Amino acid sequence: MPRVASHQAAAAPLGANSPRCRGARRTHRRARAREVNPPVAGCGSQCTRRRHRAVCGLGSAFPVTGSRPRGRGASRTQHRQRSTDPAPSTHRPRRLRHDSRVRPVLILVLAACVAAPLLAAPDARPVTAPEPAVPEHAPSGTGTGFVWPLRPRPRVVRPFERPECRFCPGHRGVDLEGTHGQPVRAARDGTVVYADRLAGRGVISVEHGQLRTTYEPVTPRVAAGDRVRAGQRIATVVAGHPGCVVSSCLHWGLRRGEEYLDPLAAVGAGPLRLKPVPPAAGS
Repeated sequence: MPRVASHQAAAAPLGANSPRCRGARRTHRRARAREVNPPVAGCGSQCTRRRHRAVCGLGSAFPVTGSRPRGRGASRTQHRQRSTDPAPSTHRPRRLRHDSRVRPVLILVLAACVAAPLLAAPDARPVTAPEPAVPEHAPSGTGTGFVWPLRPRPRVVRPFERPECRFCPGHRGVDLEGTHGQPVRAARDGTVVYADRLAGRGVISVEHGQLRTTYEPVTPRVAAGDRVRAGQRIATVVAGHPGCVVSSCLHWGLRRGEEYLDPLAAVGAGPLRLKPVPPAAGS
């Protein structure tokens, strides 16, 4: 019995103001303020904490379940906890100053980067050379890109006679002496716009920009739409041209729109060499 009494005396609770209890309460407050639950001096686990409360007489001031204490002390603890909680971040990224000055500079830089390749690239559009003027009476030896349609240079059987009006009589071209089957060549670079029979004879028409040349009577060797070069063979001479005083003639015409021009002026022909017409029988 004496041994039991001494044990009960040792297990009796200490005073609430004892140094040991005050230190325990202070340690608990600090742990609650840091939002952690470190072990209190002498209380390494829940079991030892229960024993410490029993010894110090803390009772329900520090529950084990983790619930917050109630009462005046609890409000102070909550206040300390809120004061130590990190404040929500209100930091916002600083905007660049002088946006009104920076944006125009960026726009100019981007525009320069886009425009530089365009300015450096050569112009891909084809440059059309102006049509050379075709004088009505060009001096000997001048040229405008035209060549003779027959080789060698033929004799002119009948010259160009400008009509007074659109439907007035005249000779709208020149007749060149040739032979049946002789090659006919393009007088200038151009595009064939007609190559077929017209009024019972073969006719070829080649467009040279604003100018157009015609060749008849011929047997075409090209078709409409073909590109031809100056001097390229496009047909052969056929006998039977009306009004020709020799065996075979090539009628060569030149016009600009509806206006007929002298083809000899295009090749810079010299003095015309006309073949005399033989006198009629009985004259």
